[in-house]
Amino acid sequence: MDARAGAGDLARLAAKLGAGFVRRSSTFDAGSVVCQWAREITKGDDSADVAISLLGRQVKLIAHRARSEQVLSSVPDANGYSAGKSKVGAMSFLAPRALTIADGDAWQRLRSFNEQVLGTSDSHPFAQDFLQHVRDAFAKPVSDVGDIRAAMGRAMVGIVLGDKVQADVDPAGDVRALFGVVQNPVRRKLLGFTYRKRRARLYDVLKRRWEESRDGELSLIARARATPADVDRETLLQQMPHWMFTFTGSGTDLLARTLMLVTSRRQVHRRVFRRIRGDELVGGM
Repeated sequence: MDARAGAGDLARLAAKLGAGFVRRSSTFDAGSVVCQWAREITKGDDSADVAISLLGRQVKLIAHRARSEQVLSSVPDANGYSAGKSKVGAMSFLAPRALTIADGDAWQRLRSFNEQVLGTSDSHPFAQDFLQHVRDAFAKPVSDVGDIRAAMGRAMVGIVLGDKVQADVDPAGDVRALFGVVQNPVRRKLLGFTYRKRRARLYDVLKRRWEESRDGELSLIARARATPADVDRETLLQQMPHWMFTFTGSGTDLLARTLMLVTSRRQVHRRVFRRIRGDELVGGM
């Protein structure tokens, strides 16, 4: 049976989130606060979910691990679990036919295409070439998250689009700006129209590189063009902004956290450098 969250419960959650953000805005983990709040609502009952009435809508927060895994592993379908209206509306601003908001047969076709291009089932055949793009992008020292994000953006251009991108365009900057609008409903509603030129410019770059890419080119867009798919070109191009944003979004965040953990422990720091130089075998750690 679902545990119900009333107005008082929601007010308490809002207060905890607000206090946590004020006290430590740069390190605040909203997810852990929500998880703790859900545990309090369900009173430790692992089989219960949380039913929330919010602005006239009924929202269910899946708190049971097995049911959560069932939802995440199922094929999105209009008659079952699928992306919510808010997510669809947000992502449609940039890529209305993206895998992340598709369902049914469209989702299965796009999932297969994405997996083949990205090589999710095994090591990517272009891995060593992609690694060189990363090394080139990080050739100079980095001092903060901004430097890491900029370097990841440079790596992204080479890995996704290849070496022949015009110098007067900035795909990484365009992707960051557009996803900032996707993730901010207020900005999207009020100022979305001002980003139309950025969106058009990004897709112009994608279309140009798609046409220019040739067999043998070691880039994701060339691999995408060579991958058979029962989908039109426009839909295939709309899968790529997500690949690109991974570098400057979650990829940057994960790398920054990893570097912080490694460099904060002197012994681990030295061990990592030995492995980078090849002085220590991977299996020896």
